[in-house]
Parts: sequence; structure tokens; C-alpha cells
Amino acid sequence: MTSAASGKLILLGEHAVVYGAPALVMSIDRGLRADVAEAADAPGSLSVLDRRWLLDELGDLPTAARALLSVMEVSTPLDVVVTGSLLPGVGLGFSACAGVAVARAVNEWRDRPGEENVMGAAMAWEGVFHGNPSGVDVAASINTGCLRFAKKDGVRSVGASCGLSLCIGLTGVVSATREMVASVGRLRERQPDLVRRNVEAIAALVENGIGAVEDGRHEDLGHLMNYNQMLLAGLMVSSIEIEQLCDTARVAGATGAKLSGAGGGGVVAALSGPQGAVATETTAKRILAAWRKLGYDGFEVHMEVASA
Repeated sequence: MTSAASGKLILLGEHAVVYGAPALVMSIDRGLRADVAEAADAPGSLSVLDRRWLLDELGDLPTAARALLSVMEVSTPLDVVVTGSLLPGVGLGFSACAGVAVARAVNEWRDRPGEENVMGAAMAWEGVFHGNPSGVDVAASINTGCLRFAKKDGVRSVGASCGLSLCIGLTGVVSATREMVASVGRLRERQPDLVRRNVEAIAALVENGIGAVEDGRHEDLGHLMNYNQMLLAGLMVSSIEIEQLCDTARVAGATGAKLSGAGGGGVVAALSGPQGAVATETTAKRILAAWRKLGYDGFEVHMEVASA
């Protein structure tokens, strides 16, 4: 049985979301597919992007698969294969996307369509990689369009007036979410007032960003992304590569640019405009060309308006 899930991009709010602030997140048109079948032999296997593990092996991925199957109360040996176009380790929600795709495929295999146990199963999968994940990545992979997420309030759909187009710049530096979250935690222990003020400011940006998305005010959203990047830099999660990608994108015409994800590397998201506009396509080409001139790779992603 086969199922799929979408990757995610945090437009506003990373790190602050760990401390209860909301985040503004969008599902993107890149994702993963999971195929599940009963295994010929125990213990079954897990293949992710052409690398294969037995399900009783050590390692994060087989451990995550066992945690997911335990939550779903599956004891039958399974062969699970995950494929797709989403890049791992760059802040686009790869692990959550894989977990959601696998959980959905397991439900299909059991002939139990529905999403009621997907969140819990994918969160068990995510916990192996991120310790105490916020749940924002899983929420974005389960849902579509643009979302407001907060630990206390959960997920709320944001009614975008039109789609968004962004350019994703790859820093070429891999960072671990768990390590970056821990780094902000250590900063919070040393300078609690600094982190508190940044978290409060980021929370305000998110609420303003929701209004900008709902009203189609793309320039305002871009400005908020720029402010968010400054606050994230103040939390010491930016890098030379991130700042160079952001600055270059803005010069090339992006209305806003910021890191997306844990920081320390990973990716930068640059807002090129509303999806489908000729000016947006021109801006995106300039941004990608400017990045490639500096030796960085990149690509476009889109968020379509969620269907009613």
C-alpha cells in the first residue's frame, strides 16, 4: 500500500515555538512517498532513499520505525520503502514527512483509512530524532496550505488568499535540530531575559504574518521574515552562509529572506511573491542565479491555497 506526505517550510516562528509561541508554517509541493507490504521474513525492513535497514537493527531510523509501529499496534513484520524529492537534514521537515507517509501507508495496508492515529504515530517517530519535538513539522505534513501552530493551541488553518512562491537556498551545511534547540536552551539559561524578549517579539511577528497571508500582503510578509531573521540571529542560530544567502536574495528582489528550520546551516527561504505571477517568476530566476553565482544551489517551492 502506498501513501504520501508533504514537506514543510517555517515562514515565521522557529525556536520560539519550542517555548510556547506560535509558528506560521506552510506545506510545500515537495514530499515523500511510503510503500508498505507484509514482509516475507521477520523482522521486516525499512528503506529510505535507497538505504536499507532491518527493523531490529540499531540506529535512529529503524528505532523510529519500531516506535511508530508500536503506537499503531502493528506486530506483523513489514517492508517499508520511503522515496521522494524532499532533501533530508536541511530544515524542510524530512523526518516528519517520512513518519506521516509511513503511518498513512500502514493505515492503508490495514485497510483503516483515516488520520486519527497518524499524528501520534508520527510524533513517536519524530521523538527518536528530536527528543521533544514541538509537533509543528508533523502538523504541516498532515495538513495542507498554511497553518498556525502552537503547543498549547494546536493547529489552525490560515486562509491564504493566494499561493506563495519561495526560493530555497542550500547553505551546504548540515545541522542537527536537537543540537540547535539545545543551544538556544543554554542561551536561555545564561540570558533568560534576552530569550524571553526574542520569543515574545517572534510571537508578535507570527500573528502579524498570519494577517499578511490572509490578506495577500506579500511585501508585509517579506518584511516580517526579515525581522524574524534578525531575532533568530540574536538567538545565535544564524551563520555566515545563512546571512550571505539572505542578503543576496534581498538584493536580487526577494521581499524577505530568513533561515527556515533549526538554523546553523540548512536552508534559507526567500519570498519571491504570489504564486503564478510573471513578476514572481522573474524574481525567482534572479534569486537562484545570484545564489548559483556564489556557489550555492537552490530551487523553488510553492504553497497552493488549501482547498475548502
